[in-house]
Amino acid sequence: MILIYICLNFGVIEWRAVFAAIRSMPSVVFFAVCAVLMLVMFVLGFSLNQNSAKANWAEQIINTFAQISFLAALLPLVK
Repeated sequence: MILIYICLNFGVIEWRAVFAAIRSMPSVVFFAVCAVLMLVMFVLGFSLNQNSAKANWAEQIINTFAQISFLAALLPLVK
């Protein structure tokens, strides 16, 4: 749905404002946290036992925090 919105409103979107908001201080921190958590999840995906319920819960909790930090990084874009 996001891609459809971007395609339909490509000329209307103020890209300079979008990139300025992404590079603002709180967003940069949250994007960095998201990237680190995604990297941790990638490493855990290969190193933990895939049949273990504890390992699955650990990966899901890390994924939840990564998604929350990604959302927090994008919140300055909402007007």
